[in-house]
This record gives sequence, structure tokens and C-alpha cells, in this order.
Amino acid sequence: MKLIPFEESNPIGALLMSAFQPDKMAKHERQVQYFSFEKPDLGDKSRAVAVLGVTDLMAAQVQVLRGCGEGLHVHAAMTGFWMVLQGRVTFKDADGNTRTAGPLEGVVVPRGTIYGFRAEGPEDAMVLQVEALVSTAKQNTYKLYEPSDAGSAGEYAIHMDLYDARD
Repeated sequence: MKLIPFEESNPIGALLMSAFQPDKMAKHERQVQYFSFEKPDLGDKSRAVAVLGVTDLMAAQVQVLRGCGEGLHVHAAMTGFWMVLQGRVTFKDADGNTRTAGPLEGVVVPRGTIYGFRAEGPEDAMVLQVEALVSTAKQNTYKLYEPSDAGSAGEYAIHMDLYDARD
């Protein structure tokens, strides 16, 4: 297992690092974060993200997906909540079981649980994603079991320099 910066691990790593790294986000302050969602334009891309809010332990965003997703993978220190707002998304577990979710359906993925997902059908999928980090984590081992548009298969020990909201 090699240690590489998370933002270099795959496109999702770059996205999450922009949400969790202090040098890539606004300084965390103890105050309410208001947001207003505007669906990002995909243009000729297959994925776009609108960040709704970020703290030291979680990030909330909406992903817009056009026929794309992520292969089976696992996060050692991150629990995810996914709720489809528009379109259809098929979620897959380590045993190959799949379930297609439509609007207001989704999945909770505990840390250490293997999963994958893919947007289905002709309509763009819009998914609310909330990710929570283990508060004591300094590293989030990420293992991608099957190649996908998120990157090639491999195991990465991803160092995360988390900041502390008590500062």
C-alpha cells in the first residue's frame, strides 16, 4: 500500500479534499452556514458537484451525474449518506447485490463497507451526498476494487490533515 495525497488518488479524492482540506476551503467558523442550491450545468461533462456546506467532520453536496458513477470501493474513516433527488441511481454492494433508487430513496454506507454506484437512464441523476469523517482519523484508507470513471483499481493510504473546530 502506498501513501499518496488524497487529491491525487482519483477525481473523487480531489473533490473530497476540496471539502476537507483547510487550505482548499474557507476557514471553518462556528456559525450557521446558509446555502441556496442551484443545479450545476454539466455541459459536456458526466459529473458536477455543488457544495452545500462543510464543517470539520462532514460535508454536504449535491452530485449531478450523467451515466457515470464509481466502481466498488471502501472508505475506512468515512460514512456516507446518499439520497436520490432526481433520476435513478443503482447502488451495488460487495456481494454484487444491486438496488436501483429513485427520487427520495437512497443508501447509508457505514465506514469500512464496500459499495459502488452508477447513474442510470437517460435523465441526469441528482444525488444529495453527506459524508461524515471519524473525528480521530488522520488517514482514510481508500481501496477501489474495480476500475471506473473514478480511477483505476488499487489501495491508497490517504493522509488527511483534518483541522479542529475547537480552534
